[in-house]
Amino acid sequence: MSLPSMRIVFVAATLVSVLCLAPASAQQDAHPELKSFEFLGCSGDWDGKLGEPEVWRVVADGQITFLTHSVATCGLSGRSPIVTGSQTQLSLSYELYSPTNVVIMCDCEYWAKFSFGGEAYQVTSVTVGGEKAVLRGDWPER
Repeated sequence: MSLPSMRIVFVAATLVSVLCLAPASAQQDAHPELKSFEFLGCSGDWDGKLGEPEVWRVVADGQITFLTHSVATCGLSGRSPIVTGSQTQLSLSYELYSPTNVVIMCDCEYWAKFSFGGEAYQVTSVTVGGEKAVLRGDWPER
């Protein structure tokens, strides 16, 4: 085989490798797809005991739901969920806003549900609103 032919074979093999392997590696790094989000609201004034977010993992009917608990200013609602991360690490957040443009000067305990398909079973760590969450309930390999 001549040198120009070997170069063509090398270039072709490189292109095939890049085109075939890149989507597979990108897929491995992708986070699970969010199926539904529900902002549950405030359960009452914060008692001041635990200020860091908490997450419970609930497995039911082929879905994995992360129930989040965090503290923020009273009188807010939640919308626009944002999910980033990987197959094993998720960052969950949502926009808190005032539907009445009134904020009450107290802290409230807010709850929200993020539901995913079975692929979220591999998740072993979660942040909520950019803060590392305390994990509650059953978690794989943590």
